[in-house]
Amino acid sequence: MISSRRLSANAFKIASCCSSVVELTLIDNCIAKGFETPHTDFAVCRMLGFAAVTPKPHYLTHLLQQLRSIAAHDLRQQSHLDGWGVTYWTPASLVHYRRTLPITQDPFFQELTEWNVVARLAILHARRRGPKGAPTAIENTHPFVVRPRRNLHLAVAHNGTIYDVDKLPIPSSRLQGSTDSERFAWLIASQFYRFSESTPKREYLVAAVRAAVQLIEAKGCAYTSLTALVADGQRLLALYAIDPQRVRNPAYYQLRFLSDGNAVFVLQDRADVPGASLIAEAENRHLYVIEPPHLYTYCLD
Repeated sequence: MISSRRLSANAFKIASCCSSVVELTLIDNCIAKGFETPHTDFAVCRMLGFAAVTPKPHYLTHLLQQLRSIAAHDLRQQSHLDGWGVTYWTPASLVHYRRTLPITQDPFFQELTEWNVVARLAILHARRRGPKGAPTAIENTHPFVVRPRRNLHLAVAHNGTIYDVDKLPIPSSRLQGSTDSERFAWLIASQFYRFSESTPKREYLVAAVRAAVQLIEAKGCAYTSLTALVADGQRLLALYAIDPQRVRNPAYYQLRFLSDGNAVFVLQDRADVPGASLIAEAENRHLYVIEPPHLYTYCLD
């Protein structure tokens, strides 16, 4: 477990530590400059995740290293340097770490990998903001952690751009930043009022994400991609949904699922996991739920 003493030595502030949740915010003296690239699919971030039956220390360490590699140079030789973050669950706690510095310049990255954290579920994200995207700031950095219920935390990371998000019924009091992605996260969370506590958790997570997508489309909010990872501490949901008319290269958003028999990994770009085999490639407008060691598939429509 992370000690507050060690964090203090690394200039960390524990923003909140209540029972099982630890929020880590690093105070940066400067903001990394975003890269602005004139292409149709503006904000194209990179994200990875996994969920395991038995937590093992090398899982998170390996994905951290993979994210750093593809954030520096992805398949299109572009960089994703507008902040990064990771949310992971250990057997005892939920840890949420975000940084406005690029993952390639984070002085704490090496120490984080050396901790060999025994995580059972994680979402990792490296941001690349679009030309008109929200500024690089902690509150605009993924993953976002939202609370649809008192005893439930959702971690959400998004890859794509949603337009006209002011049409979405999200109270401004809930928002900390200015990204379309944070609004998407809260839109998913807001759908949980529909479901009773007795509803199977996998089903209401799927239903909440599906309802959020339907609302985005019903409100006439165009998008390049709604591709996202959503975790509730027990399972990891992956959504693959793109608008082919607005995305130049659909493969760039592609999600792949690998398994080593104990954990299921969801990967983008050239990321890989030694010893794990490909079990599925995402199809457009589909939802995938990882309840390790199983992978369940749902159609979005």
